[in-house]
Amino acid sequence: MNRILLLPIFALFSLTHCGKKDGVPEIVEKTTPEGLELRYTPAKATYSGNALVLIARDPNFVPSQLQQRKALHMLAKSYPDYEIRSVLRPQVTFIDSGSNFESVHCNLCGKEIPTAHWQEAMGRAYTSAFNDLSFQTVCCNQKGSLNDLDYRMPCGFAKYEIRLEDFDSSTNRNAEVIQELQQLLKQEIKLVWVHN
Repeated sequence: MNRILLLPIFALFSLTHCGKKDGVPEIVEKTTPEGLELRYTPAKATYSGNALVLIARDPNFVPSQLQQRKALHMLAKSYPDYEIRSVLRPQVTFIDSGSNFESVHCNLCGKEIPTAHWQEAMGRAYTSAFNDLSFQTVCCNQKGSLNDLDYRMPCGFAKYEIRLEDFDSSTNRNAEVIQELQQLLKQEIKLVWVHN
């Protein structure tokens, strides 16, 4: 009886450690029914509540497992002192900037969107599991997308995210690394600076 119970539990959740060979960072893979989560945690990792979250401009982008692994290995080599986690969710999620969030502006005319109007649109989008991000602006009466609005600080929607804890924005290679990541994933990348 124990074998019958243990087999389904193991099938639902497994951890794989990718060993450190030839300078390749150790990555922990966690497979769940929802997909693949990868994590790189160096001994020097710190946690202050600040993070950089990288998402594709296309909220429905789903990378292959190979792309996920290559992306995390590339970032762990470039930024060996930061914890880095890549997560793929079954549904689109709103990736907000936490306490960095200031306001939302129309991407078409630049006017600030009243918070109540934006929250109402977010509520409608939430009921569709963020599959319908359509938005009617009150400022210029145009149809658009919640994903395209000008969030200050930047926010977005995504199934897939890569999170770098306590990331230092002054690192010299940032633009080069983001460009490499875009080429690897074949997606335009959006940066969300999070403070919790």
